[in-house]
Amino acid sequence: MQFFDDFKPFDIEVFDLTQKTPEYIENFRQSYYRSKVSLLGDRLFDFIILLLPTNEICMIGKFHHIIVDAWSLGLVIDNIAINYSNLALNANIALPITSYSSFIEREKNYLASDVYSKNMAFWLDKLNNFNPISLKTFSSVSLSANRKIFDLSKTNTTIINDFCHNNNISPYVLFMTALNIYLYRANMQEDITITTPVLNRIGKEKQSMGMFINMICMRIKNNPDMTIMDLLREVSVESISTFKNSKCPFMDVLANLRKNNPNLNSKSYNIVFSFQNMRASKDIEGLVDYRAEWEFIGYSQDELAINVTDINDSGNYSISYDYLTDLFSEHEIELLHSRLLTIIDQIVDNPLAKTSEIDIISAKEKNTLLNDFNKTDFNYDNSL
Repeated sequence: MQFFDDFKPFDIEVFDLTQKTPEYIENFRQSYYRSKVSLLGDRLFDFIILLLPTNEICMIGKFHHIIVDAWSLGLVIDNIAINYSNLALNANIALPITSYSSFIEREKNYLASDVYSKNMAFWLDKLNNFNPISLKTFSSVSLSANRKIFDLSKTNTTIINDFCHNNNISPYVLFMTALNIYLYRANMQEDITITTPVLNRIGKEKQSMGMFINMICMRIKNNPDMTIMDLLREVSVESISTFKNSKCPFMDVLANLRKNNPNLNSKSYNIVFSFQNMRASKDIEGLVDYRAEWEFIGYSQDELAINVTDINDSGNYSISYDYLTDLFSEHEIELLHSRLLTIIDQIVDNPLAKTSEIDIISAKEKNTLLNDFNKTDFNYDNSL
């Protein structure tokens, strides 16, 4: 049973690492990240403070996903940075007065409403006879995972944002379209379904800590004769219609789908795409200089989760790939990233081209496949 506990002050353990090597500090951090947060009889979160050789202070927070989502992490970062700055300036600390219980009440009312029934009907029709997409022909037997992060340059980020602005689409739609094209071409499957999280917050809930997010499916029907721009428009329309019905709990949708299709597995999705628009506040006067990092704990329930973020509001997109290690190698993830960027380049350069004309591999990879791997020259001894 879950319950709301009364607030109780707690101590944060401080570790003096000022005389430690970078290798020791990294191992210390990784050990802490991967240690478990107890689900029973605990507060479901923890903090520690590290004193570093660089005269920097590192605060690390660890949370069970049952109490926070990605947006909540942004709120945690903001409140720590703002209140630390206020303490440094001898100013008052102002804690937001919000409550997760109001969301629970709103959720109860929604589940008993006609809107819930209409949303459920939408999803049962949308996902009728869908097949979860995968990049592998075999399943994972482990939750062990790694994260590979690639930072886009400011130039590439600007090109992407300018293209989206000029064509009245969101960066989310552009990245989703590129991933869809890759899955369509790589799997030779026109009907593509990609799972994506949604914020699921309204009003003051955007200032509340808690697990609000819901999952939805973007189902895209690809046509080889469709232009890239037409596909972008279709994905944009699809995103609008799915977001309008995004309140419906995804687990309820899957439970109803399984009544007619018992072969659907317990998750019914393998690939997740997330565009995180949560950003740490950086433009507040007097705010202490800081940076935030989103660390990985080494486990994942998803075959592949792709996250596009700019957590520090730097103006550069960062793309992380969380992947199960018994399904993907690091090299495969590097190739996937290169291919997605190759597709995005072609979308931006020639949006009127047909989707069937897009190359999903870069010129460098194509040269390797056609030339390096196909070299059959062999020097042999003529005297034999």
